[in-house]
Amino acid sequence: MKIEKFYLWAIIMAFLLGCSSDDNSIAEAETEDSIPAFELIGEDESSIYRYQYDPFSETGSTANLSQEDNVARNYITLRQVNEVLSFFSLSAGSFSLVQKNLLNNSATAIDDFISISPERSIIYGATSETQILMAYYSPPNSGQLGVRTLDIASGTFVDTPLATNVFDTSVPLYFGQRLFVSYLNNTNQYEMLVFNTADLTIVRTFEFGDRFPSFFINEAGNLVLF
Repeated sequence: MKIEKFYLWAIIMAFLLGCSSDDNSIAEAETEDSIPAFELIGEDESSIYRYQYDPFSETGSTANLSQEDNVARNYITLRQVNEVLSFFSLSAGSFSLVQKNLLNNSATAIDDFISISPERSIIYGATSETQILMAYYSPPNSGQLGVRTLDIASGTFVDTPLATNVFDTSVPLYFGQRLFVSYLNNTNQYEMLVFNTADLTIVRTFEFGDRFPSFFINEAGNLVLF
């Protein structure tokens, strides 16, 4: 299901509210008072939708992003940085994305910014505030992991090698000009590297042995590892 973790708490909240007891009006009122504003991204057979909930009016509104902003129904990845959503799609061997700004409700399309080629296989896409970050193997199936950093404003890009002998990668995490890339190497050891998206350098590499790492960024901006 193409809903980022950012939105999952809202689904859980909605489920808990649906399970609350009608017989306990006090508990119900307390629950209603605690509902924050939230947004959901969903889909049906034809379109992608954005749902917004306003806790002050206790109402919600729905917008069809496929009609309003030309978001592809078959988009492959959704990323979020602050108030900007990036919908990645693949068509005829080339990647495009639509960026939706939730603050001013504007949308920008960036078409065909990288293509699949015999020299490179694309693994995933991510974004920073000003960049598109595309991880790849080059050559394909080689285990040589790299990242292409595209400047959205200028259209220029830089390819940076990240790691060798990579067997598999996990979903990346971006925060504060840092891309956190976790992967399993060819000796079944888990590692994570921190890539500085400002100067395109590797800040640090963590080694976890045979323990699979889970991580997130807390409210203070610190990296938390499990």
